[in-house]
Amino acid sequence: MSTDNTTDVESFSDVSIISDRYKSTVVTLGGVNSFLAIIVNLVVVFVVLSDRSLRRSIFMWNVVSLGVSGLLAGLFIIPLNTSRFDQERWVHGATVCKALIVLDHVQLTLPAIILVFTNLNRIFKIRREHNPLAYAGFSQINVLQCILLISPWIYTFGICVPVLMVSKADDGLFESLYRKYCFFVMRWYFLLVMLTMMMILPIFLLLCSTSILALYYHYGSRGWNRLPNSENANPNSSDVVGTLRSTVFATMISSFVFLFCWTPDLFVLTKALSCHSHDCMQAESTYLTTYTVSCSACFLSQIPWFLITDVHLRVQELAHSVISRIRHFLDTVRRCCCSKPADLNVGTSDGLLIEGSDLI
Repeated sequence: MSTDNTTDVESFSDVSIISDRYKSTVVTLGGVNSFLAIIVNLVVVFVVLSDRSLRRSIFMWNVVSLGVSGLLAGLFIIPLNTSRFDQERWVHGATVCKALIVLDHVQLTLPAIILVFTNLNRIFKIRREHNPLAYAGFSQINVLQCILLISPWIYTFGICVPVLMVSKADDGLFESLYRKYCFFVMRWYFLLVMLTMMMILPIFLLLCSTSILALYYHYGSRGWNRLPNSENANPNSSDVVGTLRSTVFATMISSFVFLFCWTPDLFVLTKALSCHSHDCMQAESTYLTTYTVSCSACFLSQIPWFLITDVHLRVQELAHSVISRIRHFLDTVRRCCCSKPADLNVGTSDGLLIEGSDLI
């Protein structure tokens, strides 16, 4: 058994992660995804944190939480995976490898659970606005919203990550994969548990919560006009984030975009992880396509937040401010470059003669 294993390790050392014909495309698209993820998520987080009314909304902190998870993908997960594809080996050390293993496995779990609890936040908000008397005596609304806010992080890093750490296989071939490529291979009896906890369950809950929110949005359309135009219509409310309808619509679209980006990759990963034969593995082009599309979820799912009333108004204000400052800077540079220094030897007919003559 040990001889066969050693042979497998030696033969695997010459195998490429991806073929040369796909490498340049994957590296280029990885760089584009990483750049867009950083820019879009930074803009969303900055817009929310720079506006006092948005900062006061517990709901908008769900958006910030999703933006932080997108920044983790844009700053670390996508660049490190792209580097692994480009270098054909792992060159960033053991500590960074361990960090990537954790972040790479929660790339789906964390934002999916955040969106699940964001959907629950909006469902609860709709029910409260449609039936204010039923929730009149419920004084722990903000506490409940805070619990919904931090629950995704507790579930991901408090439950999934510890289970992930103890599921690592210690076989010789798997250790070679880990050292050479920073590939993480689980023990087979942990496979179904982790697949359910970190992939199937989050996607299933997101699909259910999004569908329920869509039903509320569709069948509750007759009641939108009866609701307050603004969530800060109630002076005791902590939600000051524009119209309720815009937040519900943005949450629903963001969830659908995330599902659209991740569902194909989930099918490919599920089939690959549960397969015990190379015959059922997906083609390389299929895997790389679904991987690239899933990486784009970290910025595509953030774009719908700009549909929120207060958010796109704040973006317009910031854009006008930036444009005006750029124009002011360009005008200043133009005046400095185009103005001519005064010639002390040249006079005017009112008191100076040419060539430095005496005053008349």
